[in-house]
Amino acid sequence: MTGVPDGATTLSRPMARRRRRRKWWALILVIVAIAPVAVWYWPEINTAVTGVGAVPRCASCPMSRANYPWLPVDMDYEPLARRIPMPRGYHEVAVRPGSFGEWLRYIAVAPPGTPVRDVGGKRLRMASRYAKAVLAIDPREMQECADVVIRLRAEYLRQAGEPDKLVFPLTSGGSISWPRWIAGERPRLAGDRIVFGRTSERGDSREQFDDFLTSAFTWCGTISLARDGRSVSPEDIQPGDFVSRPSPGSTGHAMLIADVVEDDAGHHLALMVQGAMPAQTPHVALGHVLGAWVVVDPAGALEVPGWRPFEWTLLRRFR
Repeated sequence: MTGVPDGATTLSRPMARRRRRRKWWALILVIVAIAPVAVWYWPEINTAVTGVGAVPRCASCPMSRANYPWLPVDMDYEPLARRIPMPRGYHEVAVRPGSFGEWLRYIAVAPPGTPVRDVGGKRLRMASRYAKAVLAIDPREMQECADVVIRLRAEYLRQAGEPDKLVFPLTSGGSISWPRWIAGERPRLAGDRIVFGRTSERGDSREQFDDFLTSAFTWCGTISLARDGRSVSPEDIQPGDFVSRPSPGSTGHAMLIADVVEDDAGHHLALMVQGAMPAQTPHVALGHVLGAWVVVDPAGALEVPGWRPFEWTLLRRFR
């Protein structure tokens, strides 16, 4: 005689069907719940959803490796604009030839797949996950978020032959300038102030420039950078603009706008370059269009994966 062993239970067919349906509904609810998170953290998914197409650019570039003199001799020059296409329906905003914005648009990037590394060469997995492209520029001690903005601005001004503009505010007040550094003046801490005195020989070598940058990284930061330049409306955003969120007593953040495109209706998208703690390779942060471009929404906030939103009142432009 066929029977059910003692202690065993059976489910009626209607009950089994109801249980299966509950499982399917639970799975659907999980998918619905995680979909927005997936779109936020994996911009390539967002691209597939929105159907935005990529348009190659930079068939011929106005810059060359000579504009980025720190590049290793054995590294091929590939400009950022060639690496990251723009969305269909958009065009590059106009930039003045030879300007900081043009220089950033064509800045050299490392080969595809290059990870973000710290100053010791260790691969930073989380930072690499939030990087769309890594700049072909070395990480340095103390070269964190605001310092990346400062270094790129300084590198541009030096190669462009504009040393008189190479001046940055100090967090404690006053400023540090390359012309004074060339004259042999060096900063030192006197009480709670930074003072300058001529303690070195005159010179403008690359070694001295690197020492100048290290000093700027030491005495400048998100607070001082937020005071630099002038305020800019997001409707007027251009490559070379930056945002700096000062947070006295805690960690702030700063990012540099490396490129901007717009459509015929005046909607803008931007590529954002950043560094972070620990000091690491500067890189283009992920965005939500083609995995790279960040939406510029004047009515909202600057949304960058991995960071809390920036207020548009923080947008500034170097003078």
